[in-house]
Amino acid sequence: MNRLNNQNINTSEYWNKTFESEIKRNRFRVEIERFERTMTMIEDNTDVIDIGCGRGEFVEYLLKYKKQCRVLGIDFSKTAIEDAKKRIHNARFADIDVYKLADYSSLLKKHDYAVCFEVIEHLDRPDILINNIYEILKPNGYLILSTPYDNMVFGGDEHVFSFSFKDMCNFFENNKWNIITLTRYQRKFSNMFVLVQKI
Repeated sequence: MNRLNNQNINTSEYWNKTFESEIKRNRFRVEIERFERTMTMIEDNTDVIDIGCGRGEFVEYLLKYKKQCRVLGIDFSKTAIEDAKKRIHNARFADIDVYKLADYSSLLKKHDYAVCFEVIEHLDRPDILINNIYEILKPNGYLILSTPYDNMVFGGDEHVFSFSFKDMCNFFENNKWNIITLTRYQRKFSNMFVLVQKI
């Protein structure tokens, strides 16, 4: 893991302001290649949690195709969550910090899939995120994660860490996870896509 910034600006206040600006400009964070790839991996009639869901763009996309999925989107930005609740009525949303996932007994061992797009690079303690996701997945549940590959996507002061394939293997090559897919994608292969299964 390569540390990019010593001071982390990623507070809920910072992201509330960011999402307020995006709501005013009617800007959505849609990445079709990532959404399509992920949607094809998720079976219908399953429990899915989108961690760091923002305004619910992927939740909305997924439920167009997998209508029987039960989806919970979480984000620590109350602004993003309130917007998602107004726009998307066939999913649940909650403002929850990723560091506190394991504090919610109602989430523990409840999900077939955890989706986590472009979140891990914003955290001071990515290991806590991975451990908490493990706790909320059912046995044999899946984590689908994306992050910029080796700092190839400019994130300004928002990105705290960058990750390589080796870093992802260090997170997941243990007796808790089985690595299924570890690949690069997008233009110039600038992003990394990870699919792992809880053991």
